[in-house]
Amino acid sequence: MGIIVESLDIPDDFEVSLPIHMGRMVDAPATAELPSPQDETQGYHLGVPDLVLMFQTRDDDIRPFWPFEVSVSQTAEGAVAKLQKFGDRNEHVLAATHINIAESRKHASPTYEWGVAKKLNRRGVQMGELTQSEDGALASHSHTWYHPATVTITTWIRPPNRRLNLNSRHRAYCASAVLYPNQNEQALAKVQNIFQRTLEQVRDTVVDHLEAEHADDDTLLDSLQAMRDWSPPRELLDWNKCSKDLRSAMKQTGFNRYRAWHRSFLKRVADEAEVSGSRPGPSKRGRVT
Repeated sequence: MGIIVESLDIPDDFEVSLPIHMGRMVDAPATAELPSPQDETQGYHLGVPDLVLMFQTRDDDIRPFWPFEVSVSQTAEGAVAKLQKFGDRNEHVLAATHINIAESRKHASPTYEWGVAKKLNRRGVQMGELTQSEDGALASHSHTWYHPATVTITTWIRPPNRRLNLNSRHRAYCASAVLYPNQNEQALAKVQNIFQRTLEQVRDTVVDHLEAEHADDDTLLDSLQAMRDWSPPRELLDWNKCSKDLRSAMKQTGFNRYRAWHRSFLKRVADEAEVSGSRPGPSKRGRVT
């Protein structure tokens, strides 16, 4: 997506940009350099979305256009509520996208006794030794570290002259599709269409802003023609590649769970060995007569 946004080339003379920032990077230098709002009624409010496409004006005004939220540990309803709140607080939001990763069962770590029985204190399991079934489950030594998951992507675009409403399922302004494990190609095509329309709205909004700001400079505005003529590609995302990447990410998540548990298990093994070694044994002294 970043490469596509970069192709929406804005001439440098306008001194504006379309940065993409991640909510979890609020304290990182690249994001910390962004100007802070003077009060709660001005500027942007960053912190809820996992990722957001923004428009930075010549006056360093930050206008969020397109927030994304990924729900894994939180509920889908909670993630959508956060996106709605973000849209309500930022009047320039044009669209919103929610990606929901729902594991079929909540993961529970095995017991210490299970690890002892499997003799995992002697040798750990390498990532390549974990088995991944066709449905995406990841297991080792009869324990499932990651259960089959379903990934759904839902995207909304703001209707003309109205605020964004994520409770709406109007097919003209909302599309939802299963991305993994069984792709719904027809529904994903509708998601692609909303993505394309969103980028067209981004283009038109930026052009309108620049035309209003530089209304008296015809020469500068002439340089906008390439941007006016720009259109997003017909296929913004390769869904097959997305599915492949998701499968790899799930395997990594399962391995991370195993590794965290194994470290804790080894620590307990060491602690119990230390306690056992410190217990007083039978006296080696003979009886005093």
